[in-house]
Amino acid sequence: MNVPHNGDRNTAVGPFWPFVGATSSFCLLVIIVLFGYAWRNRLLGR
Repeated sequence: MNVPHNGDRNTAVGPFWPFVGATSSFCLLVIIVLFGYAWRNRLLGR
């Protein structure tokens, strides 16, 4: 029977999820900084 155990799956997925998390958090940080800059300089709203 070909039953995968956690060792195989963790080594295969290892570097992928931290990269996705770091990229997503970095993009979210950039968006927050851009919105803060636009709000400070009165670029948003009326």
